[in-house]
Parts: sequence; structure tokens; C-alpha cells
Amino acid sequence: MKKIEDDKIFKELESTIENYIEKIKKRLIESELIFNNMFTNHDSIMLLINPDNGNIVEANISASKFYGYSISELCSMNISEINNLTLEQVVYEYTNAKNQKNNSFEFPHKMSDETLKYVEVHSSPIMYKGNNYLFSIINDITDREKLTKEFKFKSSLLEAQIKSNIEAIVIVDSDISRRLLINDQLIELFQLPKEIVENDDSTVMLNYIANLTTNPKDFIEKAKYLYSNLDISRDEIRLINGKILDRYSAPVLGENNENYGRIWSYRDITNIKNAEKEIRRKNDKLKKINDEKDTLLSIISHDLRGSLGTIMQSTKLLSDKNTIISESDRNDWLIEISKSAEKSFNLLNELLEWSKLVFIKPNVEKLYLKDIINNILSLSIDAIKNKSINLIIDIPEEQQHIHADINILQTIIRNFISNAIKFTPNNGTITIYSKILSNDIFSISVKDTGIGMTENIKDNLFNKDFYTSRTGINGEVSNGVGLLLCKDLIEKHNGTLTIESKQDKGSTFTFTIKTKKHEH
Repeated sequence: MKKIEDDKIFKELESTIENYIEKIKKRLIESELIFNNMFTNHDSIMLLINPDNGNIVEANISASKFYGYSISELCSMNISEINNLTLEQVVYEYTNAKNQKNNSFEFPHKMSDETLKYVEVHSSPIMYKGNNYLFSIINDITDREKLTKEFKFKSSLLEAQIKSNIEAIVIVDSDISRRLLINDQLIELFQLPKEIVENDDSTVMLNYIANLTTNPKDFIEKAKYLYSNLDISRDEIRLINGKILDRYSAPVLGENNENYGRIWSYRDITNIKNAEKEIRRKNDKLKKINDEKDTLLSIISHDLRGSLGTIMQSTKLLSDKNTIISESDRNDWLIEISKSAEKSFNLLNELLEWSKLVFIKPNVEKLYLKDIINNILSLSIDAIKNKSINLIIDIPEEQQHIHADINILQTIIRNFISNAIKFTPNNGTITIYSKILSNDIFSISVKDTGIGMTENIKDNLFNKDFYTSRTGINGEVSNGVGLLLCKDLIEKHNGTLTIESKQDKGSTFTFTIKTKKHEH
């Protein structure tokens, strides 16, 4: 009885297992049908490959269209026939995929017409019809590869251009934090240390360079403003070492003005700026020389021509036999001729002195001021005595030694003293004194108690179109050229001239001079 029950149980169990197996088989068949249908008709390029030998087991319609072979042709081929690798390389790669060491590859695949296309292959092991295969999904990346190569080429070209450029260049990402490219010229220009060069954080380099400029705050503010805008900028910056740089900056823009970053270039224009400065200096010098020439010509055409005209007219009248002139009038004419001749002679002397001194470089040497003044006064001692002028010299011993060109210094002081004598009445006073203005500069003044000047005369003393020549107290000849010459010589000696004067109150002429020799 027990045996019958056991047999019944086994039969039921056997039936249950058989039913389960049938269901499993049915599901497997359904799954294979689904897989086959999906595999065959899917838009993606698909292959089933034997990983042991590289034979293609299955191929779908998309693969047939892509490679240009029929499905049956593909299933009779080895993957090495379309892969540009050797069979050994193919087996090696697919073995890695089988062992799941690597399941993504990029290969050049050969089409039926022998053209090559770049593909990206994703492979993974799969059990199919009781065998282990590699299920490969293939994507055509030919266009992407072309774009990638083009991008790499353009990037290499850009990098080569930047590195070979004579200008110092750096390219920075749009968020400022990352430096993309830098050339050796920038490293050399700013003497960037190794730790700055190797640090990709561009803010570190920005702060370092900013501290090399004369205005770090403005440098950083300008940089931050440009990073947040699409402006193109060109300006000049100055470094604390004296260099002047031309700075150019522009955004690196993509489609729809998308900001990818910013390029900065720097060019050392110190020599150019110095050359421009030298050109301006020489132009100013030429202009000054030209103005002085015009002044000389104006004086010659006015004063000298006037004096010579008087002489010519007077001598003509005196030599005319038909003109009846009394002895008294003849003497007056002769006196006038003498004065005009003296005026012309003095004017010519001063013009010659001007041309001799104003266009030469000063020969600065150590001089003793007391000797200079005594030599000048010795030439004017008769005029001083004739007017009974009281002469006062107040120059302390510590201010006696100066550095100057002796000819220039004598000309300036002689003109000031000569003018003071001319315009100071009898029993007047002339004072020559000095004052310390700084450690190496003091002033020399010539003050008189003479007739002084009106404001109009004083304001136009150096106006070449306004002639200030006047006759002295005792009819002494004066043409105004001396002061023009003195002003030029004082400026040539890096000094300044000041004049204080009131009508009937006297005048004071003061100029500054260095007590020490200054190298330029």
C-alpha cells in the first residue's frame, strides 16, 4: 500500500517538473523570438561575435546597411575582415570584453567599398542558444572623430601660434579660476616663479602680476570687470620696475556669444614710449630753437633795422650838399647817429652772445661766486661812480661755491647789474644778495631803487611781439634783448626767473641756481 502511494507521489512530481521545464522552454523560445526580433529590426548596429575566434555569428539589418554586406555575408565573415586591427588584436580585445575587463572600444571599421569609418563598440558577454557570445552594439562616430581631429588640430595650431608669438599671452577660462594656456614670453616678461606657472588657478597668477604693477587695485578691478563682460579692451599698464606694457584683452566667444573665456596679451613698449618721449623732447627743443630764431629775427627786423634806418637817413641828410643845416643841428644829428650806432653795436653784441650761448650745452663746473661778481662790477665801476650808486653785496660765505657754466652765469648777472645801473637814478642803491631755498638750491637777486616798471611792461617783458626797450636814466641805450637772453639761459640751467617791480619803486630780478653738481 505504501509503495503505491510513493509511486503516485513520484509520478505527480515528475509531471510537475516536466510541466515546469516545458514552461521554461516555452519562455526561452519566446525570449529568443523577442530577442531575435529586437536584434534584427533595431535601428542600432548589432553583431553577435564568437569571442574565441572573432567569427560573426549574427548581424542585424542595420549592420547590413552600415557595412554594405548582406546579413548572410556578414555571418560568414570574421570581425577582423571589417576591423582594421590584426586578428590577434581583435581576439585580445574581445577576450577582455568576454572577461568583462573592457567593454568599450573605438576602432576604424572597413566598409564593403573599402572606405573606413570610425565606430564606438560596446560589447558584453551573452548566452545565446546555449553558447557564450559577445553582444556588440556599434555606433558610427566618424563625424565626431572628424570633429575631434579638427578640434585637436586647431588646438595644436592655436597653441603653436601662442607659444611662438612675440607677445606674452595667457588664455583663461570664463570663471577665472582655471588657466587654459600660457606661453614662455609671459613667464619671461613677468619673471613668473615655478610655483605660479605650475598652478592652474589663474587667480593666483592674477594677484601675482597685479603686485608687479604700480596700481594693483586698479589692475585687479579691471580684470574682474572684463571677466564679467564681453568688452574688448586695450590700455597701458606700468610696472614698478619701470616697464610700460601694452595690454590687450578680448573674450573667446562660441555660438550665440557663449563666453568660453578670455585671452590676454602683453607687449613691452618701454623702448617705444621712451623713443616717443625723446622725439617729443627733441621736437620741443626744435620748437624752442625755432621760437628763439623767430625772436632773433623779430628783434633784428625791429630794433636793428630801426637804428640802421636812422643812421642811413641822418647820414644822407648830412651828405646832401643842397641841405642847409646849422652847426647846432649838425651836432644834434651827429649825436643821434652816434647813439643809433651805439645801440646797433650793443644789440649786435647781445645777439651774437645769445647765438653763442643759447645753442650750446652748459659746461658745469665749480665756481666761486664772489670772483664772478667782482669781475662783472669791475667793468661797470665807472658807471656806478658816475651816478654815486650805493652798492651792497650780501652773499654769505657758505653760499659762495656753486656749480654752473661760467659764461652763462656771467651773462645773467652782468645783464641784471647793467639794467639796474641804467634805471637807477643818482645816489640810488643796488643790492646783490642770495637766499637758501633748499639743501642744494639757492637764489641770487639783483635789487635796485630805480624807476621800476608798469604792470603792462612787466607782463610783456618776454613777449616777442611787444618791445620793451627803454632808455636809461641818463640816456643809456637799452633794447630789451638782454632779459630774453637771460630767461633762456636760466631755463637752460634748470633754474627759474622771477621779477618784482613797481613803477618808481624799483625792481628785483631773482634767479635760482644749484649749489651742487647734478648728473643727468
